[in-house]
Amino acid sequence: MIAARPSDIRQAREAMEAEAIAHAEATVELTQLLDGMPDEVWEEAAAAAACLVSANMLALYIEDEGSGKLLLDADFRTPRNFPSWLPLDYRPASEVWDVGLASDDVLSRAAREARLGSLVQQTLGTEEGAHVVLVMGYRKRGGYEVRTQSIALVGSLLTSLAERRLRAEAVVELARAHHSQSILQETLQRLITCGLVVIDADGRITHINEAAQDLLGYPLEEARGRPFQEVLISRERLVPLVQRAIDEGVGVEGEEITLISREGAAVPVLLRVASVWPGTDLEESVLIVFDDRSHHKAMEARGRHLEQLSFLGEMSAIFAHEIRNPLAGISAGVEYVASKLPPDDPLQESLQMIHAESKRLNQLLGDILTVARPKPAEITATDIVALVARSLDRWRPRLGRKHIDVEFFADDDLPPVMVDPRELEQVLTNLFSNAIHAMSALPQRGTLSVHICMGPEDAGYVGYEGQRIQIDVGDTGPGMPPEVKRRVFEPFFTTKNGGTGLGLAIARRIISQHNGTLTVESWEGVGTVFTITLPAAAQALAPAVTVPDIAAPEES
Repeated sequence: MIAARPSDIRQAREAMEAEAIAHAEATVELTQLLDGMPDEVWEEAAAAAACLVSANMLALYIEDEGSGKLLLDADFRTPRNFPSWLPLDYRPASEVWDVGLASDDVLSRAAREARLGSLVQQTLGTEEGAHVVLVMGYRKRGGYEVRTQSIALVGSLLTSLAERRLRAEAVVELARAHHSQSILQETLQRLITCGLVVIDADGRITHINEAAQDLLGYPLEEARGRPFQEVLISRERLVPLVQRAIDEGVGVEGEEITLISREGAAVPVLLRVASVWPGTDLEESVLIVFDDRSHHKAMEARGRHLEQLSFLGEMSAIFAHEIRNPLAGISAGVEYVASKLPPDDPLQESLQMIHAESKRLNQLLGDILTVARPKPAEITATDIVALVARSLDRWRPRLGRKHIDVEFFADDDLPPVMVDPRELEQVLTNLFSNAIHAMSALPQRGTLSVHICMGPEDAGYVGYEGQRIQIDVGDTGPGMPPEVKRRVFEPFFTTKNGGTGLGLAIARRIISQHNGTLTVESWEGVGTVFTITLPAAAQALAPAVTVPDIAAPEES
């Protein structure tokens, strides 16, 4: 028997001590990894675990819920022929495989192909926890036998690490879902047009969306925490309805009430109240939803007004038609009597006055019929610049006698417009006449300005798309006060002595028939501008367009 040399014993002892120190350090490192959960932890864990169990390779297959597989999530020197994933229900045929034995599962066959001596497979975790397959390979057959306790320790530590990771991932996923839900909820509350106020079981406001803030006049920071009675103010029974929802959980569907905003404005709303009981994200809360009905109420009032105007128009048309016939007889009778009397008869003056008033009344009845029963327009492509220029030329003598200057501007290359030339002349005649009347009392010279240009494509007319021509007719008169401007297009409204109040009503009716708009802007002490928009013609202008002459009315 050959005795071991002291130097050999010393080297063996040093090797064992170094291995023990390495194992201890690997155990400490693997244990410390349990305090952190980033993805790179798994690579460090695999290396530390391989050192602890003295394995030549180590792989971790970890359950992935998204793919429904066990993915190779971390490895240490794993041969390339090992699979990148395993079925979720994978179970090794045997926990230990040694070279020379049958290879009954995919990992044992991979170990044999990689010329490993032994392979240890452990399924870690519980049914409720992480599902992990730990794989350790050794070049030497039976290399695992002296590391049984270390393998058990590694399995326990990695199971804990995997479960922590899954819990962390679940928390992250839950936080991500909660964040997404919060963003979605905030977006929906910002986009919905209905007002939304959320109150708690004590009746204090916990949330108010942007629509409710705008309608009520209270920002969220100021409204939050206040009793709802201080923000939702109504003359109707709002408080009992909300209190009943808080106490009994009884909601409200479609109650029409009027809320009073912070500025004191009365806002008609359609009210809905719903209770949210414990068990939801809002805990015990009451949702108060209200839809601003101001526009709806205004449309209802406008509808009733239009019905009244329609009825008035029909009655006016009947009235005008019935009076026109006897009026014609009266006028004819006056002319007959006048023809039988000598020219110097004292009654001639009275008969002329009666005839003039009959003529004026007949014209008024004609205007009423125009408003009540407009004639179909004969629309054609018309050179708008030429039409307006000719109309202004006929008015220049009268404008000059009234000490009114004319400014006319027109953009180049304007397309023709689709109008009835005679009716548009009637509109311009009315606007020019109003401008002269507005500037007649000025101490200085006035200015009538007409500008023709391309207008916006929509121009405020619903239902029509395409190019539009804009005509601005302005004067430097005294302007209109707001109450006059508001009613200026109403039939029979006038500020002229002896006026009928139908001129602008007829003008707007004519422009509306042409799919156009007629609007007004006025500034007291500055002047007034009437704006006409008309659709441009899609086709080219015909070689010749006949524009009938409408003479400027005689001065009164």
